[in-house]
Amino acid sequence: MYLGIDHVRNIIIDIARLSEHSVVTAIDSYAKGISSKKTIFEWSEQLRVLQDEVGDLAIELIACYQPVATDLRFIRSCMEIAYGFSRFGRYAYDIVDVLETMGSISECDKSAVLEMAKTARGDDTHERGDTSIQGQKCCRKAVPDGQHCGCALQKVFA
Repeated sequence: MYLGIDHVRNIIIDIARLSEHSVVTAIDSYAKGISSKKTIFEWSEQLRVLQDEVGDLAIELIACYQPVATDLRFIRSCMEIAYGFSRFGRYAYDIVDVLETMGSISECDKSAVLEMAKTARGDDTHERGDTSIQGQKCCRKAVPDGQHCGCALQKVFA
């Protein structure tokens, strides 16, 4: 059973990274006025598929192994977390879809949204070397597109 739980845990970490990347890309599209609708749609669909995979694995673990209460709570939490991250993918797609519908917004004042995005990304705390997800320290590995490495999320699921 623990191999199954580890597999669910790894999928959740992948979902977290992809959902964060989707939202960051959507916000960058907003900031720079570029279209990324097709890419974000594909990522959103991939997140939905991964969410379904977590649900399927969770049901398999419950049916085959009859987990104790602690493991059952963890499995249920993973299902809820996967759903939440899948919603982020849908929200990212909604952002780029609305941008395409509205057309050019280059004349608009984007400062309030970009400031909120900076706070949501954690850029204001990461620059100071503060904490990341759930108050965990990040190792600050260099990763593409300025993303954090996800080490704090891995610590949460350790």
